[in-house]
Amino acid sequence: MSDLGATVTALRPFVPCDDFELCQRFYADLGFAPGHRDASIAIFSSGGFSFLLQNYRWESAKDNYVVQLIVTDVDAWQARIDAVGLAAKYGVRIVPVKDEPWGAGGARVINVIDPTGVLWHITQFN
Repeated sequence: MSDLGATVTALRPFVPCDDFELCQRFYADLGFAPGHRDASIAIFSSGGFSFLLQNYRWESAKDNYVVQLIVTDVDAWQARIDAVGLAAKYGVRIVPVKDEPWGAGGARVINVIDPTGVLWHITQFN
């Protein structure tokens, strides 16, 4: 069996949203750079990584969709979230940085639930 991993150049999840315009503003305020946009998708990126925000209502996303964003400085992300006032501005739930026991040596994690209900684990491994 060949190692197909050698052929992978990127991995971009499609993230659903209930309100396409609102979600685009949310992700820009969170710190992602907007790129291509049309009526169906908007591409957001940070540091060479990206995801496709889709203009697609997916009811079970509120219960099932999780994205882990691995960062080098979770405190910088927390500072950005606080400075923008993300929770109050968008009516979303933010669980501030906390230590988690998982991962080699543990992790520091912020949980951000976007306007659709998608859970983002913004994670810095120790």
